[in-house]
Amino acid sequence: MGGSINRFRGRRLAAVLGAVTLSLAGVAGTATTASAADDYGNIKPDKQGSILIHKHAYQSTTTVTATPDGTTNIPSAAVSGVTFTAYKITAIDLTVAAGWTATTTAALTVATACDSLPTVPTGTTVAGSATTASTTGQANISALAVGAYIVCETAAPSTVVDKAQPFVVTIPFSYKRATGSAESWLYDVKVYPKNGVANITKAVNATTALGLGTTALYPVTTDIPTTATLTASTPNEVFTHYWVKDPMDSRLTGVAVASVTVDSSPVLSSYYTVTPVGKVLTLQFTTDGLNWLKTQGGKQLVTTFTGTVVSLGTGVDAGVFTNTASFSVATKPGTTAVTPDDPGTAAASISATATQNWGDLVIHKVDAGDNSTGLVGAVFEVYNSSVPDAATCASITPAGSAISVNGF
Repeated sequence: MGGSINRFRGRRLAAVLGAVTLSLAGVAGTATTASAADDYGNIKPDKQGSILIHKHAYQSTTTVTATPDGTTNIPSAAVSGVTFTAYKITAIDLTVAAGWTATTTAALTVATACDSLPTVPTGTTVAGSATTASTTGQANISALAVGAYIVCETAAPSTVVDKAQPFVVTIPFSYKRATGSAESWLYDVKVYPKNGVANITKAVNATTALGLGTTALYPVTTDIPTTATLTASTPNEVFTHYWVKDPMDSRLTGVAVASVTVDSSPVLSSYYTVTPVGKVLTLQFTTDGLNWLKTQGGKQLVTTFTGTVVSLGTGVDAGVFTNTASFSVATKPGTTAVTPDDPGTAAASISATATQNWGDLVIHKVDAGDNSTGLVGAVFEVYNSSVPDAATCASITPAGSAISVNGF
C-alpha cells in the first residue's frame, strides 16, 4: 500500500481491500494497525472484524499522505450524518484461494450494485450499517464475519452533492505495517470514502435609502464543491446541475438577479440563465457554466437577488420581510459535458431565514388646546438620521435630502 494515498477515483469502479490489491475508486483509504497483535499465517474463520469509515469532503490538494497504521489522517473536513450499509457477498469464501480471485471480479462489477437500493443487491445479505458522527465523521460497522462486503452509501444530508461510489472491503485485509516488513492479516479496516459537500446562506444587505420604492438586495452564498479527478489535470466527475432559487416576497416588484460573482468577479452571463415564475427566480448554470464550475472547486458563488419595496402589507407581518432561498448541485462520474437536469426534480438545501424589518410612521396633527381635534394641511418631511443607530435623539441631525414617501 505504501504511505501515499491518492484521492483520484477511477470511473464507476469499486475499491477492493483485499489480499492482492487496493483500488482507490470511490474510497481513498487505508488500514488501521491490528487491534491487538498482528495476525500471521492462516485466516481465522471464526474471528470477527469491522469496517471503520472515515467520511471526508474532497481535499483541496490532489494528493494526501497517510500510513497503514492510521497515524496520519485525511486533512479535509469530516462529513457527518452519512449512513453506510455493508452487504456480505454470499458466494465468496475467503478461506480458499478462489475467493480472493473472486474479489477482483467483484471490484469490476460492483459499480452499479447500490443502484437498486433499497432492494438488497443481488447475491448479498445485509451485514450491518452505521452513520457518521457529528464531530469525527466516523462510523463503525462491527461484528463482521470473515468475507467480502459491498459497502453502499445509503443515506446522506442534502449538503452532500455526490454519494461515494460502491466499494468492496474484505475481512481480513492483507497489509504490511512498513516497507520491507512481512504481510499480516488485519480484521479491523479503515476506509476513506469521499463526498463533495455544499452549503447555502442568505443575507440581507443594509439599504442605503429608506421609504417605499427602495431597492432591497438579498445575497445568497453557495459553495462550489470540488469534483473528483483522475489526475491533477484530468476531471473524472461532471456537474449534472447547479441552481439557486429564491421565492421573492410578494411586496417586492421588479424582482431580478442583480449580480452573480465568484471571488468578487462577475460570472459570464452565458454561463447561466435566470427563469422567473411569478416572484420565484431560478438561476441555473448552462452546460458551459457547469464545465467552468469544475475549475472553481472550493470557492463560493454569490447570487444577489433584488426587488423594489412597494408595500409593507397589513396585519401582524406588516413590514416584516422573511425569506429563504434553496440550492441544489449534483455530480456524476464522467468527463463529458451534460445537459443540466430540470431544477424542479432535484432535492435542495434550504438556507436559514433572512429577515428585513420595515416600519411606518403615522403622524396625527392636532389642536394644542384639544387633542381630539385634528388639523389639516400640515406638511412633514422625513430624513435619514446622521447617526442611524444612536441610542437617543439628543445629538442626531437630519442627513441628506428628505425621503420620498408615497411619491411625495
